[in-house]
Amino acid sequence: MKNEKRKTIKKKLLKIFLAVSAVSLITASIAGVISIIKIHDDDEDVMLSQVKQNIYAEILLNANIASAEMKKYSGYVEDFSRQIHDIYTRTNDYSRIHAPISDNLNNSVYDIQIFLADENVSFDEIPEDVSLLRNIQKVWRNILIDEKDKFAFAYIASKKGFMLVYSNIHYEGIKYYNYLGSLWYRKAFERGSVGFSYGAVFTDIYRDAFQEWDIITCAAPFYDAENNFAGVVGIDIKAGDLYRVLVHQEENEKGAIFIVDGAGKIITSSSGDSVPKTLMDYDDMDDHTLSSILSGNTGISWTKSGMYYVYAPIEQTECKICLRISEDEVLSSDIYIAYEKFTFVLALFSVSFIVIIIMTALASEKFSERFTAPILALSKDVKIISEWNLDHRAEVHDNDEIGDLALSVNEMAMSLKEYMTDFGKVTIEKEQIRAELNVAAQIQADMLPKKFPAFPDRNEFDIYASMTPAKEVGGDFYDFFMIDSNHLAIVIADVSDKGVPAALFMVIAKTLIKNRAKMGGRPSEILSDVNNQLCEGNDAMLFVTVWLGILEISTGHAAASNAGHELPVVMMNGKRFTLMNEENHNPAMAVIPDIEFGDNEFILEPGSIIYLYTDGVAEAMNSDNKLYGTDRMLDTLNTHAEDSPEDILNAMKHDVDAFVKDTPQSDDITMICLKYFGTLRRN
Repeated sequence: MKNEKRKTIKKKLLKIFLAVSAVSLITASIAGVISIIKIHDDDEDVMLSQVKQNIYAEILLNANIASAEMKKYSGYVEDFSRQIHDIYTRTNDYSRIHAPISDNLNNSVYDIQIFLADENVSFDEIPEDVSLLRNIQKVWRNILIDEKDKFAFAYIASKKGFMLVYSNIHYEGIKYYNYLGSLWYRKAFERGSVGFSYGAVFTDIYRDAFQEWDIITCAAPFYDAENNFAGVVGIDIKAGDLYRVLVHQEENEKGAIFIVDGAGKIITSSSGDSVPKTLMDYDDMDDHTLSSILSGNTGISWTKSGMYYVYAPIEQTECKICLRISEDEVLSSDIYIAYEKFTFVLALFSVSFIVIIIMTALASEKFSERFTAPILALSKDVKIISEWNLDHRAEVHDNDEIGDLALSVNEMAMSLKEYMTDFGKVTIEKEQIRAELNVAAQIQADMLPKKFPAFPDRNEFDIYASMTPAKEVGGDFYDFFMIDSNHLAIVIADVSDKGVPAALFMVIAKTLIKNRAKMGGRPSEILSDVNNQLCEGNDAMLFVTVWLGILEISTGHAAASNAGHELPVVMMNGKRFTLMNEENHNPAMAVIPDIEFGDNEFILEPGSIIYLYTDGVAEAMNSDNKLYGTDRMLDTLNTHAEDSPEDILNAMKHDVDAFVKDTPQSDDITMICLKYFGTLRRN
């Protein structure tokens, strides 16, 4: 009897214990759900702030890219102004161009047209100025080749009442255009009236008088030989083209990015025709936000109607770049959705535990004793993780279903921590890399000679060069420079890699070659010394092929050293272009230290042409995997043998593009062409 009584008491105590345990576990789980709800409310502002910071960073990045682009435009116009001043200052060094010259730029014919300010100006009064200023066409041509998708017109507006317009649009029957009262002329005139300055100015958006486009003009004053204001030089940029250049927005990105001018007029937007004409036309635009944007501030504003405005100024101009995005779009961002999914999973997890606990309490005593402790521990772990402590890990008690569940909880916590850490960085890092590559490409381009004519005061020769990289930055480079008044050095090279590593190695090699060549010596001696320097610390095992030639301008005598580069092409005595037969062809540089390089000598007679190139020309491949080849290269050169060096290179690039068609460019394409006139001197 006593034993049965003891068993009964023991069973009652166990049931009481199990009941208390079940109630405790259920209470703990409910508390976990309540905690999740509270955490969701408390952390929502934190997550929203993170999303807004990402959007803010994106707009700042676009503003920086836009400012750099506008600075480049103003640099073009200021260079135009300097060139015109040089023409007026050194009139004897420039030819008089009386007849119009047409340029075929990418199958679009450009030429110069003349307009008069009014009937009081006569063509008979301006022939000398017009014939001199036509020389600027050579500079315009180079810029429009590179920027053909951005500029509508380039023009000179003289104080004397005539205007030269360089464009592929021809205005039949239009003789007069009173530009003296136009906005762009007045702004540049005011800049030039303050004092001698090449500084460029930008206008707000306005309607073009001829084509009825929305236009922004970048203009600068220019001066005569006595440094007196002589007129305005400018370029017109179509607003739609400007937007495509300045705004970097993926198709799947949310919100509308747009550019406004100084008066609040919307130039263009990613939302197309649905955007109003001015900021003031937005119903949700409040006075504080409008004032902040027009004042050129950088910031983010929220309107009462649930709309966010993020904005930043574009340097050099009165323009601002803005993003208008609704709160719903902000809350639909990937990082915010991930947070919502996380809280939902935790809530579902806690509810599942309640069901598991109830089922466990209804089970047998043995199963209750076995599962109560680990489930209680796991429930506490889940509660800790639900409080956003993603470094916490659940204890794994047994190698069973509960243990597997604990492992899954730990894996989920680790994955969520990695996701939340990495996700915020990905978008910003991607845009930063893109911006940095753009800057690197610009820096690389700025290191290469690109002002043509390169030596306007030398009539014994004409030289032109071009480089088209396969990636944002390339490994090819070229250079030409005067060692002294009678010796011209010419360099073309190809680094064994592409992208940033090759670009860095290119900078080192170009600098070393130029510095050593300035010290004098034969090409073979120069390359030998530079080779030893490049071999030191070349852990990346890069190498570079180089052709270096030094031309004695007065006699046409040339010495060259070839370090593994493509054979040059020459045309002697008015005959056909052929590959030069070099006796000494040396290995590439940065491979073997302390080797001696050999020289090749030849004479350029007046009228001779030398063409240098990298393997990106001959090895250009089309969709049928066929190479462009040296035979087709020679045929193209011979077809254009009578052309100028610039036209020869343009023809070569056009023929290569026609051959490869839509096949992506696989290698950098770099070319140099020199025509030697000697004592004949060019016209």
